[in-house]
Amino acid sequence: ATSLSVSSAAALWATSAAFPDDFPFDVLVDRERMTVTAISGTTSPQTFTVVRSVNGVVKAQPAGARVSLFTPSHVALSE
Repeated sequence: ATSLSVSSAAALWATSAAFPDDFPFDVLVDRERMTVTAISGTTSPQTFTVVRSVNGVVKAQPAGARVSLFTPSHVALSE
C-alpha cells in the first residue's frame, strides 16, 4: 500500500497542503522506515502517502501500529 490511515489522540500531523516545505520526511512504523511524501486531512484519521520499505524491511503493518518520526543516529569518530 502507498497510503496509511493514521489516527492520533493528541495533536494532528502537519498537512502537506499547509506546510509543503516540510515534506518529505521519514517515519518508523514497527521497524519499517517509510518516507512520507504527503499528508491530507484536517481531522483524525489523516491519510499519509508513503514510500514503503526505505530500510529494506518488508512486512504487513497491523492496525494500531505506532507511527513515529525517524531520527537518524549520529556517531562521533575520534582519532
